Amino acid sequence: MEVTKFYESLIGIGEPWFVKGVVMDVAGRRVEVEIGCREKTAWGDEKEGRFHIQSWEERRWRHLDSCGFTTELVARVPRVKRPDGTTLMVEVPWAERYMEVPRKSGQVERRLV
Repeated sequence: MEVTKFYESLIGIGEPWFVKGVVMDVAGRRVEVEIGCREKTAWGDEKEGRFHIQSWEERRWRHLDSCGFTTELVARVPRVKRPDGTTLMVEVPWAERYMEVPRKSGQVERRLV
């Protein structure tokens, strides 16, 4: 299995998200997983219709360690413009709003406590 597919399964992501690359710093005991989003993805909902991408913002999340290596997820997340002119960040499937720790990590930690 390719390392990118391994991390997609581990993190639990699917279309339009994908793992672009994985960088391992052995000396620093750190893994950085870069997550990409398909550029042609249509964002919106049934109520308000289609939203246009206003900008992209790089975000970072701490994930569960990978074999003792600190693991961080990095992604450029789209900010979309709604029909009323307001903007919002697209929700990513691996984290909840305002979280630094991904959803799956938090669920595992809650089960262990």
